[in-house]
Amino acid sequence: GHYRQRIAAQWPESAPWLQRYCAAFDCRLDPLRRIDDVSIESTALTQADASLQGEGIPNALRLAVTLRNRGELPIAMPSVDLSLTGADGELVSRRSLAPADFQVSDPRLAPGVDSPLSVSFSVTGRRVSGYTVEVFYP
Repeated sequence: GHYRQRIAAQWPESAPWLQRYCAAFDCRLDPLRRIDDVSIESTALTQADASLQGEGIPNALRLAVTLRNRGELPIAMPSVDLSLTGADGELVSRRSLAPADFQVSDPRLAPGVDSPLSVSFSVTGRRVSGYTVEVFYP
């Protein structure tokens, strides 16, 4: 299966043929998964804008993450693991955010390009004072 993804990534013109092959033989043509090629260029966790607060979403936060594909081939966009911590360092909340949560139009990371992502959400309970972000493939 991995060979189909590599061929499609390296020679995009082969994708239609590979998709017909997979339709006939019940396989999938997903983008390559290379987590070692993904770097987190920047992250920011801020209070979401007032429009979300006005919609009755208390403690609305906005996560902005910029990912970069350091490889030479297009790869699948990873999911993001977000851990929110309180002032004491204790875990307040943990979320796995899929590419769909960021409403991306293309679930692939092009090589050598910064891909800015953002999502707004709310947190109930304790105040958030820190966070960590990691990328992974589910």
